[in-house]
Order: sequence, then C-alpha cells, then structure tokens
Amino acid sequence: MMNRVMVPRRVLWIVACAAMTLVSVSASAQLPKPKPKPTPRPEASTAKPLPGVILVTVDVSCAVSVDGQAPVKYAAGASKPIRVSFGKHLVRAVSDQGAIAFESAVEVKDAAQQLVSVQLKGRVEQTMWLQAQQPMLGGANAGGPVILVVDPALEPAVQPHVASLSAAGVEIAPDVSVKDGGTQPAGRMRVVLQEQSHRSGAQTEVAGVKMDTCSVTLSLVVWSQLDPKTSSVEDTGAGVGDAAACMAARRKAVTSALATLVKTVRKDK
Repeated sequence: MMNRVMVPRRVLWIVACAAMTLVSVSASAQLPKPKPKPTPRPEASTAKPLPGVILVTVDVSCAVSVDGQAPVKYAAGASKPIRVSFGKHLVRAVSDQGAIAFESAVEVKDAAQQLVSVQLKGRVEQTMWLQAQQPMLGGANAGGPVILVVDPALEPAVQPHVASLSAAGVEIAPDVSVKDGGTQPAGRMRVVLQEQSHRSGAQTEVAGVKMDTCSVTLSLVVWSQLDPKTSSVEDTGAGVGDAAACMAARRKAVTSALATLVKTVRKDK
C-alpha cells in the first residue's frame, strides 16, 4: 500500500496560480497583435473659389478694399486681382499719402476680369501742394511764381519757351514724384503739363518726300485753389520716322499749351 504524501494547501494554491499565469501568457502570445488605427487624413476643402475677378490697378501707394472687407496694401503702379462673387461691388481705395479716397461701383456678370483703374496721383499731388501752400495762399505768396511741372518727354519741346515763360512769371520745376515722398515746390499757382497719348498715323508726302505722321495729346492742369482746371491740347506733326514725327507734333502741341498757360497767368494777376 502506497503512502500518501501530504502537500500543504498553500503550496497547491501557489502552484495553481502559477499554472494559470503560464496558460494566460501562452494564450496572449498566440493572439494576433491588434492593428494600429489609421491616422485620419484632413478632409480636402470643398470650398470653390469665387467665380468673379476684379483686376485693380493703382497709380499711388494705397489700401484697397471691396465691399468694406479688410483692405489690401498696393504699391504705386501695382496691379492685383481680387476674387468676388457675381453681382455689384464697391471698390474703395485710400491713398497712403494725404488719405485721399477713391470709389468705383462695378458689376461682375461673368468670369471675365473687370478692370478698375484707381487714379489718385493727380489729387494726391494737388492736396500735398495745397497743404504746403495753405499758410501762404492769399498772403505774402500771392504774388509768387507760377510753378510749371513738365513731363520729361516734353522737356525738349519746352526748352525754347523758357525765356518767355520766365518773363510771364512761370518757373519750371522738376517732376517730383509723390510716391517717392518728393516735396512740392511753392508758388501761387501750380501747373502740370503731361503727355496723355501719342499715336502714329498714315504716311504723307511733303515736298516730294514721304514722311510719317504722329498725333500727340497733352493735358494742361492748372491749380490755383481747390479746383483744378484741365484742358487738352492735340496736334499732329510729320517727320522722317516715327520719332521725328512725334517730336514735331510735341513741339506744336507744347507751343499751343504754353500760349494758353501764359494767357491764364496774365488773367490771374
């Protein structure tokens, strides 16, 4: 008869726990590892771009806004497109210098670009000149000179008239650009002579010689107080080659414009 070996219950309990742990670890090792959850990708934006485009061009540095939205800075001479919805819109620009405002209503009907040209340079120059002149207008400077600012393209045509202009009390000043922060010259009256356009025409025959023709349009802007007076002068010249023809046209147009200026100055005295 075999003898029974008595094993303490505590030992049996420890052995049972160890066996269960081994079985659990073995089962865990055989289970497949869970797959990592995929990282969700950001959803692509479904917002479509606005269908209309307003192309805004400016001639001075300014801030441009459409329909009262946040303004966008534009450098002088810049051109930038602004996307808008179809319909009517209000384009507003305010110059950096002088805080001169410009507004234009535009209707966008299709995908074609609508051009808005912001032209503030003349008004900004006028304001700067008036600010410089305000303490003197009607006072000690009332008998001062008339300041003539000439487009560089017209300077050769103006040179022969310097003496007669000086005799009429007109001084020629350099074309100081507002965008460069130039100081406007002082005087009782400010005049700007600019070339608006020139275009070549058909050939003509003069004394048996075929010559080109050119038509030039000038603008003469006179500021004595708040309201500028603008007049246009157009003339045609002929010469051998486009350059010579346009120079001849400029000389004739400048002569006519300066004659008008001298009459204005003498009447203003």
